[in-house]
Amino acid sequence: MDFECTALNEVLVKGVDPGHLINVTIVENSGEELIRARMDGVIIATPTGSTAYALAAGGPAVDIRLAVKLIVPQRPSPGPWSPLYTHTRYPLRY
Repeated sequence: MDFECTALNEVLVKGVDPGHLINVTIVENSGEELIRARMDGVIIATPTGSTAYALAAGGPAVDIRLAVKLIVPQRPSPGPWSPLYTHTRYPLRY
């Protein structure tokens, strides 16, 4: 499903059924695939939102002067994924 949104803090993308993994693919508009995995969900956070749910989910606190989006996978399968950064000028597709 493609969707577009603007967020000050963060966006959580998750499945409807608790306990069921969803397929998550995140692609930059350039076509570069950043993530493709099954997981509980994913948090996309701005630096302002990085100290809320994204931090509690294992992501880092991000300096608010940085122009980045933080991508924090939620219990991906297989194995752990580290949080990713991408510049705010690059739109993402989910």
